[in-house]
Amino acid sequence: MKLERTQNATKNLKWGVINKIVSLIIPFICRTAIIRTFGINYLGLNSLFTSILSTLNLAELGFGSAVVFFMYRAIAEDDRDRLCALLNYIKRAYQCVGLVVLAAGLMLMPFLRHLIKSDVPAEINIYILYLLTLASTVLSYFLFAYKSAVFQAYQRNDVLSKISTIVMTVEKILQLIFIFVFQNYYLYISAAIIAGVLNNLLVLVAAKKQYPRYNAAGKLAVGEKKEIFSKIRGLIMYKIGNVVNGTADSVVISAFLGLSIMGKYGNYYYIVNTLMAFLGVYYTSFRAGIGNSIVTDSIEKNFRDFRTLQFTQNWIVGWCTVCLFCLFQDFISIYAGKENLLSIGYVICLCAYFWIWKIQDVVHVYKEAAGMWSQDRYRPLIGALINLSLNLTMVQFIGLYGVILSTVIVFLFLDIPWASRVLFKNYFGFGVSAYYKMLLKGLVQLLLTLIPTYLLCMLIALEPLVLKLMVKAVVCLIVPNVLYVVMNCRSDEYKAFIRKIKSILKIKN
Repeated sequence: MKLERTQNATKNLKWGVINKIVSLIIPFICRTAIIRTFGINYLGLNSLFTSILSTLNLAELGFGSAVVFFMYRAIAEDDRDRLCALLNYIKRAYQCVGLVVLAAGLMLMPFLRHLIKSDVPAEINIYILYLLTLASTVLSYFLFAYKSAVFQAYQRNDVLSKISTIVMTVEKILQLIFIFVFQNYYLYISAAIIAGVLNNLLVLVAAKKQYPRYNAAGKLAVGEKKEIFSKIRGLIMYKIGNVVNGTADSVVISAFLGLSIMGKYGNYYYIVNTLMAFLGVYYTSFRAGIGNSIVTDSIEKNFRDFRTLQFTQNWIVGWCTVCLFCLFQDFISIYAGKENLLSIGYVICLCAYFWIWKIQDVVHVYKEAAGMWSQDRYRPLIGALINLSLNLTMVQFIGLYGVILSTVIVFLFLDIPWASRVLFKNYFGFGVSAYYKMLLKGLVQLLLTLIPTYLLCMLIALEPLVLKLMVKAVVCLIVPNVLYVVMNCRSDEYKAFIRKIKSILKIKN
């Protein structure tokens, strides 16, 4: 059975974007309220604990991603019994994971003080705060989290996005009440527990309504369990690498530079991370469709799709990088105050970090859709170890610059070459030079759009700062995109991209 890939991807993209807009605006209001009510150090604590618990979630080991990969074929073959058995398998796995995360989280408590330099707010008990954050993480594993796998496998992430949008709105309204009415940070953190329970219950109700024939029942054959574990062996390394790359920065900054710097950096990283999440919607929308295409279509057809997606990625990531570079400082000045600004050098480093991280998404989504976790299973672990070593060394010599640049170095010289070679050698069946040409073209076009856009923005000197930011935003919306169209309008990838947009919008030539 083929999925309605374009139709589903369009729904996923629409609701994913709506979800991310809500997840940007409302949490942004909450973060601003925390800065004004409690201070920048509270944001530093929140970022640190979130990073620690992301590390504990390594216990999941990729069971969800591996099982969803096997669901692609079960759906294509309309094999109900096998899909139910896969659901049952992931349900039991998640229950075990929840217990492991709880135990590991409790064991880590005595070491919390060593992860914070010294500037803990006097009125806060970090252990109570940590336990509340741990509870919000652990509960999700026991409350029907496995049900979301069916929506992912059927390329119906739009349903999950709708639920997430509703729940997030409720959560943030509660948090604002707890901040402004009660001025209680413990209650603010507790709202995440309520939201987690509500989210999983709504996913359960939606799954029973939309896919009533799929329940967690039955057992997998021994051979299939072994096949899943063979995928998980690669995913273990992959998850370790991703978690270390994503969380080591926060822990190192907190331990060596303090919560104040952590809070300032967190403001910038929050914007970068939110933007990366927005772009992640694009590939989350298409991932199941790509997996279905890999099962049902030719390699040649999939490579044509790959080229179109990479062209689109070059354009979108390049434009977002231009916007970050031109708008970052004015936005942070309005949002957190000029006293919480970092220098322009950090902005350059963060823009490089963002571009290099996101430009390789197309390779990773194809590798994941094709189940290629074992072929380069050591890459994420080696990258994580190098990143952590560079973090710990460079932070002592160049401070925050060292923390950001260590990740850039690992992505540029290890992740991109290794991951792309694995995909091209094991799936497409030819060399990776064509991909490098795509990346180089994307980098050149980024610079050709960034420089004139930034120079135009530098000429804008308006008051108040909000008006200046709005005018700059209009410049960043128009100038880079016009330049991208001019540079690419004759390319095959651009023409394929326009055809796909017309197909989605149902526009006839």
